[in-house]
Amino acid sequence: MRCAPVVLMLAASALALSGCRYGQYSDVDLQASVKALQSIAAEGSLMANDAARGRSMTTFMRTHGQDLSDQAEHEAEKMSDAPLAPGIEKRVAKAISLASDIGSSIDDLRVNPRQRKAAVTAAKDLQSYARQVQQLGGSG
Repeated sequence: MRCAPVVLMLAASALALSGCRYGQYSDVDLQASVKALQSIAAEGSLMANDAARGRSMTTFMRTHGQDLSDQAEHEAEKMSDAPLAPGIEKRVAKAISLASDIGSSIDDLRVNPRQRKAAVTAAKDLQSYARQVQQLGGSG
């Protein structure tokens, strides 16, 4: 059974020579992150609209806002940490920036959920971010 190590080495070499990009953040991964960020921004916008109308409790705003903000941060970290497939670097950088903007808007809302004017602004900003993320996903 001395052939087994040789066979494994040949298989690994074949994968390396075939251009296998295992472990890289690909366009498919970016599309998944884009969908997640779009959903987070849309949900944050709904939450901000409720706050602007005085239809949401402070505890809910803070708790759910933290969850949404954490999700946006997680998507940004995931994109930042992975080695990127060639050709998606600019789109990933824009997605990371939008994830940060989304999280910041939600955090601002969370910190001061009773300020209705700020909630209106947050709702509009989050709707805009959702559109930008959607456009980013379509540019592949």
